[in-house]
Amino acid sequence: MQGVGGSDKVDDSYLKEGYQQVYMWIDLCQEKWREGMEPGVYITIEDTMCFWVGLTTGRLIYLPRKPTPLGVMFKTVCDVDTGMIISMELVEGATVDSHKEFREEWGATTACTLRLVKEWFETGRVVVGMHGLARTRLVLLCSKRDCTR
Repeated sequence: MQGVGGSDKVDDSYLKEGYQQVYMWIDLCQEKWREGMEPGVYITIEDTMCFWVGLTTGRLIYLPRKPTPLGVMFKTVCDVDTGMIISMELVEGATVDSHKEFREEWGATTACTLRLVKEWFETGRVVVGMHGLARTRLVLLCSKRDCTR
């Protein structure tokens, strides 16, 4: 059984009540993406914002540099050849992220990247990272898992 955003961690008790439907939606999207598409050799990690017009403010982020600066942010994995999203993780903040896989051992940024690309470990795919995710230890980890960068 998988937990939030494809994680193998199944203890979801730390999740804010009322967000279970969001997590179910994310997991269903990822399941369908896996069924519908095999990514090419190159995959990339991006920030993706979903514009927000709702009344609640639970996971909202404001980034003035974005075309739609108020919204919900996801870290996404995209196939470079098609530009299609093939995996994603909801950005939830330090408290929730501290419970997620790889976090304790590798820190927040590297852990997020590892969670996003772990299903492609040992596939020989090339991960093209953003500047914020370009960490030396990440390069070493990916190369050890045959997911170069």
